[in-house]
Amino acid sequence: MHGVYLLWWVQERQVRPAAVAIALAAGDLALTAFEVPTGWLADRYGHRVSLMAGSALQVAGMLACWMGRGIAGVLAASVLIALGDAFRSGADQETALSFAGLMIACAMVEPPAIFGARTAKDASSAWASRVTMAASTHRTVSKSRSPITIPMLAALIVPASCLGGLAGAASFFAQTSAWANAERTTLLVASLTLAEAAGAILARSLTADVRIQFVLAGVGTAILVPALFHPSAILLAVVGLSFLLGIAEPLRAAAIQRSSADYVRARAASMASACDKGVATFALIGAGVLPRGR
Repeated sequence: MHGVYLLWWVQERQVRPAAVAIALAAGDLALTAFEVPTGWLADRYGHRVSLMAGSALQVAGMLACWMGRGIAGVLAASVLIALGDAFRSGADQETALSFAGLMIACAMVEPPAIFGARTAKDASSAWASRVTMAASTHRTVSKSRSPITIPMLAALIVPASCLGGLAGAASFFAQTSAWANAERTTLLVASLTLAEAAGAILARSLTADVRIQFVLAGVGTAILVPALFHPSAILLAVVGLSFLLGIAEPLRAAAIQRSSADYVRARAASMASACDKGVATFALIGAGVLPRGR
């Protein structure tokens, strides 16, 4: 949560930024903890029920945000919205996959005839032979690919996680400072979104490897350090970090897909997500306890 929520809690409800940061961190931890149980409930009772429950919980979280007071209100709103996100996430993904499967099934047509095949049976045999050869080639390539090691996986994951933690912490600090108001915060959030999108576009022309991840993390640190001593530079630092994060995340995903065998890609992606959340949680709490000028 960001933007008007932070303004409402910090400026209208007079909740200390440190308390808001801890409440948001608790929401992130709750989301992580609820992902698997809510997925099981969605499979057990249906994805429509899961979507309805998630929406209801998010409405309750919004009401708690609007009507709640003090740390208890912020914490209740954060946990309720996190629980709603957990109920909706698995169901949303399942619905998207089902829709994609339906579209693929509708698009399936009879394969074109093989040149030189005299009968439909000959054509079918030729296509089956090609499919078998392609599958065999794919298995050979997967087996010949050297397995990714834990140090290499950590080198791919950690720099982008640290960059994301720095970007999130800097954004939270800027939005909870005395500088922030509704107009400025709206412009800031829009600028961060555009900067991250621009970074993602640039990432398409870069090479996905370990080296560039460390370069991006180093540049992000170099951008943030001056802002710690000159708070007036925090806004430029936040935009710059968002731009670098937009570059780092797609490149990391591509590097993991390229370096990992088929049977470990999902686990590698889960490790990256867990690392992101862990770093972001601690960075958010750190941004909450930093002193703010008045």
